Amino acid sequence: MNISGSDGGISMHVIINDVWCKNCGICATVCTKKVFSYDFLAGSKVENEGECIDCKQCVLMCPDFAITVVNKMEARQ
Repeated sequence: MNISGSDGGISMHVIINDVWCKNCGICATVCTKKVFSYDFLAGSKVENEGECIDCKQCVLMCPDFAITVVNKMEARQ
């Protein structure tokens, strides 16, 4: 089973639950791969999902439990 993305990395699906998210921007701050963008008015958005390395720092640091990171292969099942 190949779970690699086009760049050879692990293909992850990053989801922000917009109902739970209060747009604090912590996810964008802690992500070393710049998966998230943050705008004061628009809030946090997933911009570079392909760069995710599955460290789950965003998941661990989110005070609202609004972020989920899953393997794309698992998401299809």
